[in-house]
Amino acid sequence: PIVIDGVTMSVDVAVGVSIGPDDGDTRTQLMKKADIAMYHAKSQRSSSVSQYSPDQEQSSARQLALVAALRKTLEE
Repeated sequence: PIVIDGVTMSVDVAVGVSIGPDDGDTRTQLMKKADIAMYHAKSQRSSSVSQYSPDQEQSSARQLALVAALRKTLEE
């Protein structure tokens, strides 16, 4: 933890990494995959670094589908 103006704050870091050309050929593709890896790193509940892998994308797709289903259920 760090103290700023008398307020104690805890800071965690999550870093997502993608490497071209395996993870993409364009800046947009690489940023998208790095973003997916970053959310995977965040899910580890501590400061961490995660390199993109296709199974992370499948996990993200499942999570998005679950959120969509939950929203639909709540609306109904």
